[in-house]
Amino acid sequence: MGGHSEGGDHILVCVSPSPSNPKVVAAAARMAEAFQATLTAIYVKPTNYESLSEEDRICLRDNIRFAEQNGASVTTIIGDDISAQVAEYAHISGTTKIVVGRSGIRRRHFWSKPPLTEQIILNAPDVDVYIIPDSAADFKQQRDNSRIADRMLPSLKETVYTFLLLVAATVIGLIFTRFGFSESNIITVLILGVLIISVITINPIYSVVGSLTSVLLFNWFFIDPKFSFHTYETEYAVTFAIMLASSLITGTLANRMKQSARQSAREAFRTKVLLDTNQLLQKADNPAEVIQTTARQIITLLSRDVVVYTRAENGGLEEGAELFVSGTQGSTGTVGGSSVTAANAMLFTDAMTEAIGSSGTDKAAKTGGRTGMAGASREAGIPDANEREIAAWVFAHQQSAGFHLDQYEGAKAQYHPICLNGYCCGVIAIRVNQTSPEPYENSIVTSILGECALALENLRNAEEKERASVMVRNEQLRSNLLRSISHDIRTPLTSISGNASNLLSHYHQLDDPTREQIFSDIYDDSEWLIHLVENLLSISRIENGLIELHLSLEIMGDVIEEALRHVDRNASEHSITVQDTDDILLVDMDARLIMQVLINLINNAIKYTPAGSEIRVESRQAGNEAVVIVRDNGPGIADDAKPHVFEMFYTGRNKVVDGRRGLGLGLALCKSIVESHHGRITLTDSVPSGCCFTIFLPMKEVSFHE
Repeated sequence: MGGHSEGGDHILVCVSPSPSNPKVVAAAARMAEAFQATLTAIYVKPTNYESLSEEDRICLRDNIRFAEQNGASVTTIIGDDISAQVAEYAHISGTTKIVVGRSGIRRRHFWSKPPLTEQIILNAPDVDVYIIPDSAADFKQQRDNSRIADRMLPSLKETVYTFLLLVAATVIGLIFTRFGFSESNIITVLILGVLIISVITINPIYSVVGSLTSVLLFNWFFIDPKFSFHTYETEYAVTFAIMLASSLITGTLANRMKQSARQSAREAFRTKVLLDTNQLLQKADNPAEVIQTTARQIITLLSRDVVVYTRAENGGLEEGAELFVSGTQGSTGTVGGSSVTAANAMLFTDAMTEAIGSSGTDKAAKTGGRTGMAGASREAGIPDANEREIAAWVFAHQQSAGFHLDQYEGAKAQYHPICLNGYCCGVIAIRVNQTSPEPYENSIVTSILGECALALENLRNAEEKERASVMVRNEQLRSNLLRSISHDIRTPLTSISGNASNLLSHYHQLDDPTREQIFSDIYDDSEWLIHLVENLLSISRIENGLIELHLSLEIMGDVIEEALRHVDRNASEHSITVQDTDDILLVDMDARLIMQVLINLINNAIKYTPAGSEIRVESRQAGNEAVVIVRDNGPGIADDAKPHVFEMFYTGRNKVVDGRRGLGLGLALCKSIVESHHGRITLTDSVPSGCCFTIFLPMKEVSFHE
């Protein structure tokens, strides 16, 4: 209903607190449906909105919600000249039709204002105006007049202020008279006193009383004959009239400016809250921070307690609810499943009981077959079944419910879903304190919840994107592994298969040296495959956190000596020397894994350096670390390859002496093992040529007792 149409009609319907206003809105909605037009509901918020009764505010909120349910987008503007502002908005928004309710009240005098409908027609002559009878407005205006009369009752405080200001203005006037000042200066002082009265008092009756009293005081104290209300000169009658008119106009304008300033300050504050919310949510790094920011901004806006139900992993609501207490910085608690921090435990129990209800047995009124929210149990400090029922209903239907809303009207809180594009992230409950938020505040709350849902959606998308990126990266690693295995394992397997086939077919025709060479080749290839499988298993366990370190105090020199016994058989073609310090280097390590690191580093040096190259293993102490260096004088590693040598599946461009290319797992495994021991491994150039791998491991201090 009221669907949008490009370049079509735009219908504007006026919303008011009148009980029969829904009839006007319904007529506009039917018209929008018939014309396939855009429907906008406009409410002109007066500067004296605070003086509206709670009954009128409830009626206004219901009318605005009715307009939204009928497909209208609601716009609120501030001002007292309703007709001019409606007409101006109609011109700006390209409105083609205005629908307004007509009151049965007629102009009583020629100087009184014409009815609102006539004013709109005069201000917007180029827009079609449709008038719907609104007889209930007559009774509303009569009721408003009686309420205005009730609000005109004086107060003692403002009476004293008015009396003191009039006395002060009179005293200043008498002083001016003593110094020979003219009467115009005295009149100015009295008008200034009336202006100050209008500014500091709330009830407008004091402006009128001050204006009349200032004229009488001027006549009594400053016009001959003094101390009487008589005057010998008729021109003073004109002076009194002008003075009274000036005072009344000044007081009226001051009151209006004061109301406008107060209203503007409120709207500026609410707008700032909305803008701040947007900026704070953009900085939030996780859903919990988004929820906390949203709740605190709503508290800042409404000064009401807030309870938040978040979405669970199973798609429903979490069992616990988080409470944010108004007026207490950072005071939050989790109820219905987990404990509250000790600092806020007492505050939480009392505030939760107040925010949600007085007791678990005190049931709210039933409306439409649905029970209202009874509140939180003071003893248990958790929400009761009724509150969970409302939150679950709001979450499932993605509609607001609670106090003075369509569902659960007897509840003591308003419940709003945090949803975007059909996905509900949670429910937020706002304490009402028997008074519901203003329509403009509700619109800002809706905007804040929309920003919250958008921020949560962005975080969810970022998380899914990161998860997808991890899956892609894992898939890429797996593809690299399969590609490397299929390419590099084929060579030793082919060699083993071919040599085994030769032995089976021509064993007796082969001489002993040839058979020994074939056996040796089979052994080398199988050792290479075993070494590969061990590296694969080790690195997968370390990356997944499944490997267990069996730590014990070991002497680094002994570990190096044992590692040299298990290096590649081609080590005899190289010159391997060990240079260690006289100090005993005690390290808390898993000797088997550290020995595997050293074997990998030495085997790499053997593999990538030509026969006859020098390989040197050094060990020494540097501060509280044991340092082991594996150095060779081979061709070295290119500078552009150095940052990648510790990455999985990186093999570089160096030519392997035996022609068998590795999978790029050895150095990645070394790095993982060393870091699991809280150490580090680095690569530098060896002078004048070659590579230098340095391992740093924390040493263990041992005390010897006799």
